Amino acid sequence: MQPRSNFSHGSSAERRARRARLCSEVGIVAVHEAGHTIAHVLLDYPFQYVTLNPSKRIGCTGRVVYWLAEFPDQDTYPDAFRLVSEQEAMTLLAGAAAECILTGSYSSEGCSSDFEDVAKYLTPLANNVDELSSYQQWLFYRTLTMLRTNWEMVARVADTLLALPASKRTLTQTKVKSICRQVAAEALASAA
Repeated sequence: MQPRSNFSHGSSAERRARRARLCSEVGIVAVHEAGHTIAHVLLDYPFQYVTLNPSKRIGCTGRVVYWLAEFPDQDTYPDAFRLVSEQEAMTLLAGAAAECILTGSYSSEGCSSDFEDVAKYLTPLANNVDELSSYQQWLFYRTLTMLRTNWEMVARVADTLLALPASKRTLTQTKVKSICRQVAAEALASAA
């Protein structure tokens, strides 16, 4: 898969500097976590905060802290169960999707637990392993499209995280939504 990130804002030098910053080891972690975060925002799925933490072993780790959705009974409310399961899966797949948009691939090590969790959420909806794999792949492409369409939001959240001191790289849901509103307002203004 070819990288398709949109670095159209700013001068040529600014675009190159942004791409270099986001493609660094810590930058890719920031993009991964920003992908999860923007999926939460776009799917109206609440979270508390997104954070990057320095790590001696691998340089940097990150996570989005959120409340697990209350799953409706699958037999009584099958459509609602499917919707909540798909939303949960898409927020988990969004980290890998964001990496893929930026670099053309994703880290299998960094995404393995996300994919394992996705399988747990989707297994009750699939009849066999092949169906599960196809379902996961379909949701991945839906997530990829959602983030590609809103790439500037992902990049701006990642940039904001990276601009903070290493020991304080945390953004609340309120701050992330403020960034998203700002990006949307800029897009509307430039379209007018």
